[in-house]
Amino acid sequence: MFKKFSKVLADWFYLVPFAVNRYRKAHPNETVLAYGATKAHRTDQENVVKSYNWALSRRGTLILTDTRLVCGDWAIPLPKVKYAEVLTYGSGYILKAGDNEGNHYQFAIQQDPMWTEQTALSLKMSEEELRMGRTTRILRYVALGGVALWWVYQFFNFLS
Repeated sequence: MFKKFSKVLADWFYLVPFAVNRYRKAHPNETVLAYGATKAHRTDQENVVKSYNWALSRRGTLILTDTRLVCGDWAIPLPKVKYAEVLTYGSGYILKAGDNEGNHYQFAIQQDPMWTEQTALSLKMSEEELRMGRTTRILRYVALGGVALWWVYQFFNFLS
């Protein structure tokens, strides 16, 4: 239940439905197989590293079509994908992908069966589970607390 709520909330926060519709109109010959809100960065190393790079990472929509993986101006043709692996963490996944040119991409996405059930991108599901760091958890609680306080304030403002 929480995973589904988290996915819907992230998708609406990043305006994913609008981005997917815009992509479908611009590329009518491609079939969208999976999509979702993402934090992403390109790196020179294959391993996922907990670092502050994630704080400065690209935010947007990750779209998997029958021909490519797209995130903003990054378009990785599927035939050029050297490897693709999914790691589980908290309520999300980290999709690691590398191309033949030596670029390594890491996409933090919400858990959704559309990513694991698609067949265009051969994904290796990793048994290794990543855990969120203490700083990340604290920042999430502070952000959620701030949103909750804002809602309470708005509610009582509405009543008066």
